[in-house]
Amino acid sequence: MTPRHELLSRTPCDIRFVNTTPDAVSPPVNNSFWNSLTIDYFDCGFRGVSIDSLPAVLQRGIDVSPTNAVMYVDHLEKALEYGGWPKVLLALKWDSIKRTFKEMPVGSSKEEIQIVRKDFPTAIELNDRSIWCTRLAEDDPRIATDYEIAYARWIPGNPWDALRAIVLVGGSKDRSAFEILLNS
Repeated sequence: MTPRHELLSRTPCDIRFVNTTPDAVSPPVNNSFWNSLTIDYFDCGFRGVSIDSLPAVLQRGIDVSPTNAVMYVDHLEKALEYGGWPKVLLALKWDSIKRTFKEMPVGSSKEEIQIVRKDFPTAIELNDRSIWCTRLAEDDPRIATDYEIAYARWIPGNPWDALRAIVLVGGSKDRSAFEILLNS
């Protein structure tokens, strides 16, 4: 099934409804809609979340709390794997979200490391003796992994400045549930 889509609003950001089926989403069938969504939001990474997250997004501009908490963002195809069914996709401007880590070179002073730890409070020493400073919790097994490097992000400023679009993905029977949440 080729997804049918509709722009529902431009306030507080673009809000689109995509009428489709789960089999047309994961993995996304190569069609003009998914391609155009990627082109329309070329400067964005995507985050897939459940419909239950929509009220938080509409209230705060993002689903995580606090709004500068760690979240995971990637390209559209990866984001479509998350959120269950129906789902919500958030298009977040790459230049408004930041990586969750900063690697400090060997020989960095304690003062330099303390400055970096204001935004990246967890610090671990790597095998090469450099210091990996991150927003992830000290016991998080993803620290300094390819997963953190590829997907972990945070919003250092106003989440509304980062959010370009909310894409509501579901079937025609899901539209009323989305509309209830949008109007509450």
